[in-house]
Parts: sequence; C-alpha cells; structure tokens
Amino acid sequence: ALTSFSVDFCVSVSAIKIDDVTAKPLKVLSHCSLGRGFRFELHSGRIALALLADVATTDVSAPLAWEERLDDWIRVTAVVQSFKAQQTVRLFIDGSCCGVKVIPQSSRYVDCEQRFLLLGCPDLEMEVKELRLFSGAVAQKDIIAAAQRELSQEQSQATLSSVWADRSFTDCEVLADDGRRWPAHRSVLAAGSSVFRRMLESEMQESRDKPVITLKQSASSDIEAFLSFLYVGQLPEKGSASEEWSTSGVLELADMYDVQRLVKLICVEIESSISPKTVGQALQFLKKRQATPAIDETYKRVRRRVHQDAELLNGLM
Repeated sequence: ALTSFSVDFCVSVSAIKIDDVTAKPLKVLSHCSLGRGFRFELHSGRIALALLADVATTDVSAPLAWEERLDDWIRVTAVVQSFKAQQTVRLFIDGSCCGVKVIPQSSRYVDCEQRFLLLGCPDLEMEVKELRLFSGAVAQKDIIAAAQRELSQEQSQATLSSVWADRSFTDCEVLADDGRRWPAHRSVLAAGSSVFRRMLESEMQESRDKPVITLKQSASSDIEAFLSFLYVGQLPEKGSASEEWSTSGVLELADMYDVQRLVKLICVEIESSISPKTVGQALQFLKKRQATPAIDETYKRVRRRVHQDAELLNGLM
C-alpha cells in the first residue's frame, strides 16, 4: 500500500569526523529495515531524503550549506503524500520548500516494519530536537502550528513551575493535619479543581482575606505531590529530593477534589504496575472508589487480568 507521512525536526551539526564529506553520505535520521523505509542524509552542499522501496531508492534533495552552519539549528521538514498510483514528496528547509519530486508507481516508497528511529552516525557529531513524526501528509502550516503549540505548552509549564517554586504573591493557604502549610494561588487551585473553585468562592463571599483550605486525613507528602501536579501538570519523581508520596494517597486527593487528569494518570500507573504482590491491595483500593468512572474502568480491567493470569490469581490467595 502507498504510505503518507510527515517528519519535522531540528538538527545541529557540531563536528565531522571525516576529511572528505563527498566520500559518503552522513546519516542524520533513519527509519529503515529490510530495504524499506526512509533516511535523511547530509551530502556536500545539500540534504537528501532517501526513500527506500523494494525495487528502487529515490532521493529528494534540497540545497543546504550545512558545512558553513556548524552549531546552528536547522529545521528540516518532509511531507510524503500518496495519491492513487504516485507519491509527491516535498522537502522544506527552515520553513521554505526547497525540493519537490513525484515518485511513479514503479518506484513508490513502502513503509518498513521498524518501530523506532535511529539518530546520527559514527562520522557525525550532531544533536536533534523537536522531532515529530506524523502519520499522513500534514500541511506545512499545520506542522508549524503543532510546533508553536508545543512551545506554548512548554512556556506555560515553565512559568507555572517557577510560580510553584517561588510562591510569590500567594493569596491562600493549604493546610495539612500535621500543621504543615503551603502558600498557594487561588487562580491555580480553582483552575485545576472544580471542588477548590466552589470552596474558594464560598470563602471569598465570607470576605476572608487569605482563605485556608484544610485537607484532612491526607499525608503531607501526598498533598505536596497533589499540589505540584496542579501547578506543573506532573507528579514529582519518586526517589527524588521530594518526600515519598503514595499512589493511593494522591489518587484519593485527585478523586476527592475532582482532578480527573490526575485520576486517569494514577489509574494508568496502578494498572501498569500490577503484580502478584500488589494486586490484592490495588483491587481493594480501587473498589472503594468505584463511583468514579475512570477508577471503575480500571478496577474492571484489573479484575479481568486477574482471571486470565494464574500468577495474579495466586497473589490473591
């Protein structure tokens, strides 16, 4: 079958380990197996996308003075579009279309079965960043839009990470049973949790200058991880400098305060780490919170796995 795909990445070459760059192509990125697939290669004064088929290899080249741009970042985009009996290949450098080729049916590209990409080669010192592989032909403007969305998300996460670490201009507090307090921002808590939003609206109606939200019967380490997720969108790594948090404790907080993204994240972690030692405790805990759809679905999937796996079933004995 004909295959359509799009690839977008930035590459920076820092050094070449051979004297003559005309002697052989330098591989930048490869997705090949058994004579099928594609690879990007640097030649003297140009970059090429080699499309490997069963009967032929087609090169689509674009002029690129990469030898004069060492340590610079160069954006490379390729769009392969299949239509009826032919494929059209477009190669973009830094957003400008620099190479176009139509591949006839006799030489058409066929996807390989390889499920991973290989970066670089021994003769090249380079870095690749912002790598995206799309299934299907994607318009250049949509690829740029995807990159801009990623950059925007990275900027938002960096900003909130700074706010979480700095804790400046806070206007409320979160309190644990053991007396530990976390200065926080109403806007962040309300945006992340509908329950927090209702609580804060109630507190504001009572004209309290700095509302205090008490999270009862929760460990401080779990509250710290929970708040971290509300700010930066991810949980602290276990075993890092932060206190050790418990999966069950954080899931209870996420469920109680209606943070569904975190509920789903924790459910995935529980399901992926099921073992004969943990299956009993996991099922017991999930069953208690079955009223939440995501937890109920996880509970049912784990039960089905137990019935199909003798080792897990023995773990319940």
